[in-house]
Amino acid sequence: MAIPKGLAARAIVETDSNKSKLYIEVREGNRFSNFYYTYTAVGQGRGRIVKAGTPRHRGFAKTLEDAVEQIMKAMKDHAKRNKTEIQIHTTVRIYRKRLYRKLLSLRPDELGLSYVRPLPDRRTQTRTNNHLPASYI
Repeated sequence: MAIPKGLAARAIVETDSNKSKLYIEVREGNRFSNFYYTYTAVGQGRGRIVKAGTPRHRGFAKTLEDAVEQIMKAMKDHAKRNKTEIQIHTTVRIYRKRLYRKLLSLRPDELGLSYVRPLPDRRTQTRTNNHLPASYI
């Protein structure tokens, strides 16, 4: 199987209860808001159905492994609330190690997060034309 161009790392989360697999990918060109691209795939081959998931932002986790841990914890908590047992198997593959390290080391503004400069506080500024109204004279 060929590695897609720009794919740095991929994690696969699968459960025993159903046939669907959750994929989490780190790709080159992903912005801050969708740094961890997720999708769910059911089946294999030509009959495979792929459904896009909610993307996770860069602040969700420091690494792909941490993101998988958080998602696994949420799945286990959900199963505990429903009083069921769940078996979760994970696989993390780093395809391009140098690219993966580079993407993790980028600052948020380099990933496309806009930087907003705080405006000066109006309460602390002195006004130059601070005349008294005519009613006070």
